[in-house]
Amino acid sequence: MNTYYILIGNKQFLLNYEPVEEILRERHEDYLNKKKSLDFKVVIDENFFNSEEIKNVKNLIPKEPAAIISNDLEFINWLNLRLNYVIKYQIQTDKILI
Repeated sequence: MNTYYILIGNKQFLLNYEPVEEILRERHEDYLNKKKSLDFKVVIDENFFNSEEIKNVKNLIPKEPAAIISNDLEFINWLNLRLNYVIKYQIQTDKILI
């Protein structure tokens, strides 16, 4: 069973009005320098939001949702403090999401 920590928000707001691109680009570069594999991704695929694990939380987001998924709770907690209008959520699944 895999545990994933997720921040879900409105796609337009999250990707256009928050510094998400800059934050994730810097984290990606840091991981490359440390030769560390990525433990996060951005999801905008509607199929993900219709899955059993997520669909109840998706209903709390107005219009199109977007999510940042990680198995690093500390990173998601830090992002949650940095970003506005997001919902933090945790799921356990046999699926590999990252």
